[in-house]
Amino acid sequence: MHLKIYRTRPDIGGIVHTHSPYATGFSFSDEEIPRFEGFGEIKDLYIKKVDYATPGSYELVELASHALFKEDVIILKNHGVVSVASNLDEAALLAEFTESSAKTGFVMNFLKFK
Repeated sequence: MHLKIYRTRPDIGGIVHTHSPYATGFSFSDEEIPRFEGFGEIKDLYIKKVDYATPGSYELVELASHALFKEDVIILKNHGVVSVASNLDEAALLAEFTESSAKTGFVMNFLKFK
């Protein structure tokens, strides 16, 4: 999957794939992780979630690489998070930010602050 992503996005130099608890929890639900950037160009109100495919399958490779063509972070349904950036440090920060957003989104959903 990582190799296909690098080939699809020659602008990236780092990929992080995590199973962080809050974001992975969202991957198993129908809820979405809200974007909390609050600055810059926001492509969507939620972090993109791609359909489920068996881990390690060609289908997952295709779904993830296609979704990351225009996104820098995606949620793999029933699996976890993939983030990409120009270098590994930036990709790791994006993964951490995604987990933080998921945690905030969880609290908002739990407390019904929608």
